[in-house]
Amino acid sequence: MYALNGVRWVVALGCAAALTACSPRGPQEGEWYSPWDLDGGCLSPMPGLQRVDARGDAADFCASVQPDRWIWVVYGAPWCSSSLNQTGRMAPFEQRGGDRVRVYAVLTSGPEPLTVPQLRDARAWVSQTGLPVQQVLFDPHESDPRTVPQHLLIGPDGRTWWRWVGALSVDDMLARLDAFDSGQLGLQARPLPALR
Repeated sequence: MYALNGVRWVVALGCAAALTACSPRGPQEGEWYSPWDLDGGCLSPMPGLQRVDARGDAADFCASVQPDRWIWVVYGAPWCSSSLNQTGRMAPFEQRGGDRVRVYAVLTSGPEPLTVPQLRDARAWVSQTGLPVQQVLFDPHESDPRTVPQHLLIGPDGRTWWRWVGALSVDDMLARLDAFDSGQLGLQARPLPALR
């Protein structure tokens, strides 16, 4: 009996933490860089996730790296209202950004926190993002516990240039893209101080 209550308590805490991470102006908003980012992003020899697109075909946003194009990735989950709002901004952002940017949406879970996304979830996510099916990705083997919404900007050189946790407007995304594209901002990926 006590063990079962303990398991329920751990699950409840995990769900609460996941939901807190979803808040539009939560305490975890800001820059964040993973070892993969610091190791070169798409140039990193570290193994990547085995993602597929909303057609069910193997897919990787790193395959879209080109010398004249930025890749903007937004991670989101269907249970997170901030993610739903953010993903609705991605197609207008790609349209306004023109040929210099390709946008991908990565589904991090199924309809509930910490559930594995399925093909049907990715197809539903296509209608939320307005992006083509080949630009909506997910890992069919596991959920991703990262804080959402989260943004990743890959430069024309294949490296991570910037990562942001939190919601951004279309104008915010365009301003950031313009700053990097024009050279006003340089590569941002760097080790950040530990949280206290």
